[in-house]
Amino acid sequence: MSNGLIKPLSLPASWVIGWREIDEDHEIILQVINGCIAAYDGTTVVGFEDEFKALRDRVRGHFDHEERFMEHLNYPGLRWHHAHHRKWLEHLDDLRATCSRKGYADYDDILVCYDQVLSDIVKADLVLQSYLLEIGFNKPQTRLGAA
Repeated sequence: MSNGLIKPLSLPASWVIGWREIDEDHEIILQVINGCIAAYDGTTVVGFEDEFKALRDRVRGHFDHEERFMEHLNYPGLRWHHAHHRKWLEHLDDLRATCSRKGYADYDDILVCYDQVLSDIVKADLVLQSYLLEIGFNKPQTRLGAA
């Protein structure tokens, strides 16, 4: 997805967690953010309300999915991870409210969303990745779009 103004964003390959469904969720969230980029007209994100709602819905679904997975594994960091997710959603809600008050979203607002995704993966999900390795969890891994 591209509007010709800005290249789509991507995640580093080294940030694969090791659970296909979670990694695919991350890719789908990134696709939604790239949808915001595609809607960017050089000044604002056209239809930002719908784009940000889609992002929040996708992120919320991912967090619920991820937390169920962690619960299934008896992941010791689940309580912290859950609180981290709630703060992330609050931050996204604050950003949506700010954009609604000013009447638009711009590229900087898209980058805030992208930074939040990166922050979530670095602060929380790579710790989960370490735990998965520690317990010997191994599930075949593919990335969206990979053969």
